[in-house]
Amino acid sequence: MRVPIRTAKKSIPPKGKWREFLLIIGIDPGVRTGFAIYYPHNKQATTVEELEIWEVFARLNAYAFRTDVLVILEDARKNYRPKFETDKGSEARKMGAGWIRTLSGVIERSLQAYKIHYITKRKGITKISAGVFKQLTGIETTAGQHNARDAGMMVWQHPSRIYVESNGF
Repeated sequence: MRVPIRTAKKSIPPKGKWREFLLIIGIDPGVRTGFAIYYPHNKQATTVEELEIWEVFARLNAYAFRTDVLVILEDARKNYRPKFETDKGSEARKMGAGWIRTLSGVIERSLQAYKIHYITKRKGITKISAGVFKQLTGIETTAGQHNARDAGMMVWQHPSRIYVESNGF
């Protein structure tokens, strides 16, 4: 289920509650999809790797119906590219249309089907070098594993306790 993040501007819904997550998973969709597992209580990332899409769905299936798992999905559908405004391309191109946007939607629908709590995020400041990533996390990656590092940076130091709306499980 989609987990909205509480902000200071919105009032707290009456049916919501604070929820503690023991495991946070970051997914950066791509031709090689970045996948990271982070344990917020230990402040330790255990898995940072790039997987084929079928491997991602197999991993998500293993966490199906668990209520202590939060997935942070980088949603390519939210990435607006203003530099294309003067371009002759279509509105879809400005939004970053293509296979990655479709893949983001497929992953989101599978998270809903598996009843896994999730947050969709815009592309953030996750592009860092392998050396800086190793200094932060202690995990060594190669220069070509940029999607794995992006997924790792999405979950790195994410709070384990967030406010979620009541969603039936």
